[in-house]
Amino acid sequence: SSSLALSTRRIVKMRGGGAGSAGNAQAIKVYYGDMPFWRAECVRIALHIGDIPFEDVRDWAEGQKFATFGALPVMSVNGMVLSQTQAMATYVGKLAGLYPEDSWLAAKHDEAINGCTDVTGTIAGTMRIQDEKEKVKTRAALINPDGRLTLHLSGLEKILAENGSNGATVGDSLTVADLAIWRLAGWLSSGLLDGLPKGYVTDPTSAHRFPAIAKLFATVEAHEGVISWKRANPNSYPVS
Repeated sequence: SSSLALSTRRIVKMRGGGAGSAGNAQAIKVYYGDMPFWRAECVRIALHIGDIPFEDVRDWAEGQKFATFGALPVMSVNGMVLSQTQAMATYVGKLAGLYPEDSWLAAKHDEAINGCTDVTGTIAGTMRIQDEKEKVKTRAALINPDGRLTLHLSGLEKILAENGSNGATVGDSLTVADLAIWRLAGWLSSGLLDGLPKGYVTDPTSAHRFPAIAKLFATVEAHEGVISWKRANPNSYPVS
């Protein structure tokens, strides 16, 4: 994959020859900050894997000009704006061939995306706590066996287990939901969120134990398209 750095925006070009690029003449822009948060990253990577060119605009102020509901990410397609992660994930998933054709599997896919949103909302509620000790205490309660974050993650775990714990959300091939859960799990397990232990979700030996999510994380991490995206974005994915 190749990309051209243009301050806070990049033109992400096709890797060439992919099915997603056939007949595609759409001008797509994705607006978000310069960070690999799952809400935007699953959209960016889906377009990348589908060989669909897009402008990666990492400028929060510019994106806010188009924020239908006052929040990012948003995307524009031939000048028309689309917001809400679920809508964008479905749209780019269909473009890139990373969305289920079966109606039931599509519904389960969307359910998982919305589960990721629930997790995010639970963590976001702790971001407003100013006292660091209180914040850590609150998050520790969230990851207890009866905690709200445990409840939400157990919901995602159940969806993956119902699919056979095969490293995919639905079916047996990569979807946008897989990319969303992969980045969500990476964020929660990064060690950067005080109160959440490093490897919290992604470590299969973690005391908190979400084995199906950990399996999905490892599977997506090894995907060729994900590896090439990470290699093209070293600021977001520094080599440890």
